[in-house]
Amino acid sequence: MDTIGKRVRAARQECGYTMKQLHDLTGLSTGNISDIENDRNTPSVASLVPLSKALKRSLDWLLTGDPGAARTNEQLGSADCDGVPLSQMERDVIAMLRLLEPREQKVAVDFITMLYEQATGEKGSIYSTYTEGDFKQTSGPAADGGSKSVIA
Repeated sequence: MDTIGKRVRAARQECGYTMKQLHDLTGLSTGNISDIENDRNTPSVASLVPLSKALKRSLDWLLTGDPGAARTNEQLGSADCDGVPLSQMERDVIAMLRLLEPREQKVAVDFITMLYEQATGEKGSIYSTYTEGDFKQTSGPAADGGSKSVIA
């Protein structure tokens, strides 16, 4: 399957959903779903997230068709951070972050770091201050030999 539309259609059919049922699950119009499936429209991120949830497929797989990314949302639900399972919102944020260009990813991480610092009064976080491109930790607890966190 070489297009997003073909993958969406295949996943919908595999789930046994009609377009109306997918509409009910996602809020997307049946016309929009049809346009996506017939490659007349490329879905926005705002459309991909509910499609991913409803079709129980990762955003990576919907976008790329990479068989290694064909994990279902249930399998993604087993991902954790520091031993705590990731919430659906956290998984969505990670998936959207991966869709951004490296420069935009850095801006997003910098923004989250700023929010963390404002909320906690602490300088930096265990996920902050990455070098552009490779996201290598350069400061914070993990850089001092504490537990390492990796963003891929």
